[in-house]
Amino acid sequence: MGRKKYALIMAGGSGVRMGLNTPKQFIELDGKPILRHTVEKFLSLPYEVEIVIVLADEMKDYWKDYCRRTGFLDRYCLPSSGMTRFHSVKNGLEYVPDDAIVAVHDGVRPFVTKEFLMSMFEKGENSPAVVPGIRPVETVREVTDSESYLLNRENLVLIKLRKCSILSCLKRLIPSLILRLSPTMPPLSKLWVARWNTPRG
Repeated sequence: MGRKKYALIMAGGSGVRMGLNTPKQFIELDGKPILRHTVEKFLSLPYEVEIVIVLADEMKDYWKDYCRRTGFLDRYCLPSSGMTRFHSVKNGLEYVPDDAIVAVHDGVRPFVTKEFLMSMFEKGENSPAVVPGIRPVETVREVTDSESYLLNRENLVLIKLRKCSILSCLKRLIPSLILRLSPTMPPLSKLWVARWNTPRG
C-alpha cells in the first residue's frame, strides 16, 4: 500500500489574467466547477488520497458552501494561498506529514488522467521527487547579447510542474537537481525523476 498520499491542489488564482469576475477554478464545466473535476480525479484512484485545497481567503466560504449544498468532499484541509505560488505550496505543505507522498497539482487542470496520477504516485514511492516532462519539438536556441546557438533538443526537457509534481521528502531537500529519464512512459508525457541531494546526518 505504501506511504500515505496527499493531493495538494493549488486553487488560489483570481482569474484576473482571463478578465473574469469568477476565478476560473469555479467556472462550471459539464455542470460542475473545474476545481471539483480536478479533485475527483484524485478521488478516483484505487487508494485513499487526502485532499488539501489551497484557496484565497475570500473564496473559502464560497467553496465550503458549495460542498455543503452538493454533499461533495466532506473531509479536506483548506489552507490559505500566499503572495506567490511558492508561498501557497509552503502553506499547503504545513498540512502534510513529513513521511507522506504529496502530489502538487493545479486546480484548473482537470484533464489529467487517472493512469498518469497513479504512475506519478508509484514513482514517488522510491524517489525524493518526480516531475513530468516532454521533449521539445520546436527549434531551440540560446541567445546572448551578440550571438545565438542552436541547442540539441535531445538534451532538453520541458518540465510541466503545474500538471502534477510528486514530492516525498520535501522538507529535507536542497536545490541541487539532476534529471534522469524514467524507463516508463505514461499516456500523456514521459516521466522525469528529479534527483535531489539531501543533507547528511
